[in-house]
Amino acid sequence: MSFLKNKKAILYFEDESTVQMAPVLGKIWGPIGKKIVHKVTGDRGSVSAISAFSSSGHLIFNIHKSGKRFAADDIINFLKMILKHHARRHLVVVMDQAPCHCAKKVKAFAFSSRQLHLFYLPPRSPEFNPDEKV
Repeated sequence: MSFLKNKKAILYFEDESTVQMAPVLGKIWGPIGKKIVHKVTGDRGSVSAISAFSSSGHLIFNIHKSGKRFAADDIINFLKMILKHHARRHLVVVMDQAPCHCAKKVKAFAFSSRQLHLFYLPPRSPEFNPDEKV
């Protein structure tokens, strides 16, 4: 906490998610002896989003192509976007240990930036990241 105060840094929590857009089918009530048929299309899709919010409540997010998985380059581009919003401030970004977050490219990018500081949550601990609820 003293690091945040000494550097006057902004704390961000980052996470990403994918929402599937497939119909949810279940049992329904109907007349006895009559078969109920619900027609649905075979179209399926998904929306991938990445977001970070600060301890003061600022939200930064980005939407990705349908069905696209996040890679190290996507994380770097998102970190650049956050840095662009706060050009003269130190940023502390807390994220989980997903492979795209721990990639050598991401760590090298963070090391090359004087104002960006990454911190990783312990494995399998989503309850520590408030961005999970976003």
